Amino acid sequence: MAKVNDTSPSKFAELRKQAEGMIARGEKSAKALAGEDYDKLTHELLTHQIELELQNEELRQAQIELEQSHRRYVDLYDFAPVGYLTVSPQGTILKANLTAGDMLGVERQSLLHKRLSTFILAEDQDIYYHHQTHIPTSEDFQTCELRMRTTEGKLFHVEMKSSRTPDLGENADQLRTILVDISDRKTYEESLRRSKEEWAKTFDSIEDIITLQDKDMRIVRANKAAGRFFNKDPLLLIGNSCYQLLRGATEPCPGCPLLASITDKKCHSEIIKHAGSDKVFQVNSSLICDEKGEILYLIHVARDITEKTKQDLLLLQLRIQQEQVKRLESLKTMAGAIAHRFNNAMTAVLGNLEMMIENIPENVPENKMAAQAYQAAHGASTIGTMMLSYVGQRPLQLQPTDLAELAQECATEVTRQFKNPYTLKFIPPPAPLYCSLDQQQIKEVISNILANAIEALPAQNGEIEISFSTADFDRASFPLAFQGDTPKKGRYTFCQIRDTGQGIDPENIPYIFEPFYTTKFVGRGLGLALSLGLIKTHHGAILVDSTPGAGTTVKILLPAMDHPPAISAAPASPTKVGEVKLSGDILVVDDDDLVLNVTQKMLEVLGLTVHTAVNGLEALEMVRQQNIDFRAVVMDISMPIMNGIDAMKEMRKCNADLPILLNSGYAEEDFAFDVEGAAKPDVFLKKPFQFAELQRSLEKLLP
Repeated sequence: MAKVNDTSPSKFAELRKQAEGMIARGEKSAKALAGEDYDKLTHELLTHQIELELQNEELRQAQIELEQSHRRYVDLYDFAPVGYLTVSPQGTILKANLTAGDMLGVERQSLLHKRLSTFILAEDQDIYYHHQTHIPTSEDFQTCELRMRTTEGKLFHVEMKSSRTPDLGENADQLRTILVDISDRKTYEESLRRSKEEWAKTFDSIEDIITLQDKDMRIVRANKAAGRFFNKDPLLLIGNSCYQLLRGATEPCPGCPLLASITDKKCHSEIIKHAGSDKVFQVNSSLICDEKGEILYLIHVARDITEKTKQDLLLLQLRIQQEQVKRLESLKTMAGAIAHRFNNAMTAVLGNLEMMIENIPENVPENKMAAQAYQAAHGASTIGTMMLSYVGQRPLQLQPTDLAELAQECATEVTRQFKNPYTLKFIPPPAPLYCSLDQQQIKEVISNILANAIEALPAQNGEIEISFSTADFDRASFPLAFQGDTPKKGRYTFCQIRDTGQGIDPENIPYIFEPFYTTKFVGRGLGLALSLGLIKTHHGAILVDSTPGAGTTVKILLPAMDHPPAISAAPASPTKVGEVKLSGDILVVDDDDLVLNVTQKMLEVLGLTVHTAVNGLEALEMVRQQNIDFRAVVMDISMPIMNGIDAMKEMRKCNADLPILLNSGYAEEDFAFDVEGAAKPDVFLKKPFQFAELQRSLEKLLP
């Protein structure tokens, strides 16, 4: 744009040239005048006129452009996204744009001549004061953040920028102030602060040991759990590597998942046992990468799973023990069935051998042969008894017994079986400790445990100590094998057998009561398993405490007796076989022909007339016919078609006074005679029975 005040000679020359050109083209004319002066004057006047017209056109264009520029300035000033103020040195608002009025909730004209401090929150007045005092001494903008309030009371945050005006005249002391509404930014910053605070609290509240590491495996951040583990303030961990803190090493731990993550940039997990303690950790590693996939940070998380590992191990052991219990129950069922079949067979063998001995003269060699066979068969019959003892089905012959006296007998008998030198220390109790027990069964238990203790001793200088006491025990102290219905919490008398042998490894203790389990080259197999069954039938328990290399202590617990036993009279001498003669008809029922035949022979020797049947239904029909006056019925329980118990109940319906003897390879306790109205036999006889036992049973049965 041309400047209207340009009066340079060149400018006038240019204008004159333009004017003369216009006259020459006839665009401007003048009335002809006479005389040379007149023409010259006229020419000059026309030229000046044209010059003035041209200057006016340029001024008009400059004015238009100036007005347009002013309007643009006003628009920018008034509608700028920030507030513009001109403030006096005393803080009075002299000028303001529309945005400033909108921000403060006041029309622009009403805003003028008000003090800016009236819109500033009282708590931030000091900030504004310091802001104002620094402006005159600085050439740059001064910036502060404070809170302001609109006339309606709405609070908002502003960033205030102020500087002196560039005028050097009367306005030189005025201040230019810019107000930027930063409420959204402050809200975001507060939200970000809270998020960081919540993240930090969450990070520190996690019980896992978490460290954020750089790509050189140096810690850049650690949570409180890491500080507790390393016994340091988390800030003091920064700059260190975990392997330095853990082991004082210069290289990462073998198997560290961070190394694998650095290599393949994937997450990894490892179970690592801390070398300096018994703690076990699950260590997880992951990465934080930039948009190019370059590693920024490594995340190392270590979770203490020591207790969980122990719990998992306990659960595993519990499952194994539960499986063992199930297996033991299956073995018990099988052993009971085998014992029943075996006892049936031994009844026929022993019975026939007894009959041979009775019928063959003593001076005949065959008599001695039969006697030896009977002795061997009788010993073999104890196999069935052992099986039933193992499954807890052997009938108990309970009697009050001094436990220490019984244990001393066992020690004497077992000692004869071993030749290796050892010291036996027997510590009797101050007074007899009585228990109600089956002497034969508990002798078997004590003998088994004592034999195991002797075999565990070293070749020389071993020691066995046997002691006794009475104490209260809780069910929780009993091994899993004894955690069933019995034993119960209460007072127990116990025999303690301690040896100085090699001890038992902890992982082997849960298996010692399993049948045929042994760590010896040759074992007897059923020793402790049999003892378990016998003790359970006595409502007792066996406690085992062992340390490898330091020996084993076994406590045999039996329910304590509240009062000393009364002294009973001596039993009467038994009647010899065949001395008593019986008469009359008797019915013998058994599905095993061998047992049936030998029983028939025994009863005939006693003088009875024997009738036989092979199952309960056949025997019932014979009783119902009432054509024979049976004095008694000797009947097996386990038979096809109709068992002995059902047959007995039906017989009682037609002859309530008929004496009935039931026999079985199972123990009497295995049958619920008194449950659901089932009748109970007059006499129960356990197989295999001897001739004398059958005779005594019939003496009780027959009037």
